[in-house]
Amino acid sequence: MKEKADVYVIATSTDIQRTASVHTSSVRTDTVRTGEKIVHLKPDSGSTQLLSDKTRDLYRRDLTYWATWHQLCFDKPLTYPVALNTIKTFIIQHARDGLDLPVLEKLIGLGLRKDKTHWTHASLTRRLAALASAHHDRNLESLTRHPTIRQWLRRIRRHEATHAPRKPKSAITQDILKQLLDSCKTDALHDRRDRALFSVAFACGGRRRSEMRRMQKDHLTPVSHGYLIHVPLNKTDQEAKGNTVPLYGEAAKALDDWLAASGITSGAIFRGINNDGSLLENISTRAIARMIEKRCRLAGLDPKAFSAHSIRSGFVTECAHQNIPIGDVMQMTLHRSPDCVQRYYRCSSLEKNPAAHLLEQTN
Repeated sequence: MKEKADVYVIATSTDIQRTASVHTSSVRTDTVRTGEKIVHLKPDSGSTQLLSDKTRDLYRRDLTYWATWHQLCFDKPLTYPVALNTIKTFIIQHARDGLDLPVLEKLIGLGLRKDKTHWTHASLTRRLAALASAHHDRNLESLTRHPTIRQWLRRIRRHEATHAPRKPKSAITQDILKQLLDSCKTDALHDRRDRALFSVAFACGGRRRSEMRRMQKDHLTPVSHGYLIHVPLNKTDQEAKGNTVPLYGEAAKALDDWLAASGITSGAIFRGINNDGSLLENISTRAIARMIEKRCRLAGLDPKAFSAHSIRSGFVTECAHQNIPIGDVMQMTLHRSPDCVQRYYRCSSLEKNPAAHLLEQTN
């Protein structure tokens, strides 16, 4: 495996040669044919039961990718426990664009890859996490956290930080939220739904897409000036103990308006809408992301600057700007640790720090 001059070093040449020597089988691209039905591997019912639906789905897809990649590259099925050299080969091929073109094209043709670009640290880490979960469910030791693997991942992350830093998505703070809401002022059903979803997501603690998708009519308890909303499951409550957050004011009115217009009396509160105006049974998280992209364009904002998580980060950022105590914010966001919330407050305090404005002070 020849190193390119413009490629950062994950492993030394000796490491690569030692790894490659274990897998000397020639690549067979006719093992898995385009259009052939793929058997999607399902993790057993152990640790995966504590994962969110989205994570379980991703892990199933990732394990299918592992099995297909292994069959294509080494002409034999993937077996557990997965050998350390197999994991090393996987990282080298995916982080260094080392996959042979026929294998890449086959994986793309099977719908397991979108393109031929190399994978980032985050992408590799998730695939390794899926493999570790599969080992855990089989009561087997996983070598995905072997010291060598961890060292290689640190090198990849360090390279990304110095060569391709990612700009974080902007937060949808109160002023930006108002622009999005201004883009859905009509009485059309789509506008009523989007206005209600954005308002509720922001006002009751910056709720995540998955939480908005799962929100049911029987989760609402009417109270004076609004509702108490039961959140049965969230990212920090995988045991589904449940929490309650309040919804008051204009956001509650927007929700009432949507419920009255849609006629929803049970089931999912937020749903997809067909072209004929009929409602679907629910709404996908991807549809919610597309709603934000659409409203950003209508408001004259750059859709690429925001994501669905921007509502959550915007809520915390707005609270920081208004000096709301962190404890009160965490009651709404349902964060378990203050560390994640604290960084928004540090950014806000930097903007107001008088030491940052010394040259602006007059004598």
